Amino acid sequence: MMLMLVLALTFAVLVAVFAMQNSSTVLVSFLAWEISTSLAVVILAAAALGALIAGSLGLVKQVEMGLRMRGLQAKLTKLQGELEALQKEKEALTGEGTDSGGVKE
Repeated sequence: MMLMLVLALTFAVLVAVFAMQNSSTVLVSFLAWEISTSLAVVILAAAALGALIAGSLGLVKQVEMGLRMRGLQAKLTKLQGELEALQKEKEALTGEGTDSGGVKE
């Protein structure tokens, strides 16, 4: 986790340095809009948008994993209950078997 934080901060610093070194004015056209802005702003906005998209995808994956974990935990609890019931049933059957001369496991 710390490694990812260090890498992210390093990348952010590199993007900021790159953006500051490219501060000339550019014309950005998107569909019907046109805006004249600094290249640094365009670079930083693109990096921020990329980080936002990556973070959103990561969040979706975390939610999916959480839901899957919740389902598996419920299944585990159910199976543990079944196991306990079967063990009690086995004890009851083997206990009855020893009273009538049967062999206990």
